Amino acid sequence: MVQLGAYLADPPAYSLKVHEIPVLPADKDSYISFLKNEFLKVRETLGNGVIICMNLATIKLEWGLEATEFFYEAGGDIAEWNFHGTYEPYYKQGKLKAMVYPENRDELFK
Repeated sequence: MVQLGAYLADPPAYSLKVHEIPVLPADKDSYISFLKNEFLKVRETLGNGVIICMNLATIKLEWGLEATEFFYEAGGDIAEWNFHGTYEPYYKQGKLKAMVYPENRDELFK
């Protein structure tokens, strides 16, 4: 089994570039295409029998459901959710990325 790195299901942030790393695409076709390409890389390296898991964090149930649906449509096997109600205060303050990006670690530790 291979677990893809954690993805944040946060449509308002899709297609933004932070640290030159693209966030998942907003539209369904691009999202599925992106994941299929990631799966292809894994399967070319480890074989078609490998199980692919995706770690998904979200603050809104509907965002997580949509992201999971696209993951399965792309050919993924297991979706692991990290559904944290405690994300919401950070989200409302515009500081959710403090949990993700290194330049915000000092504030997160506070």
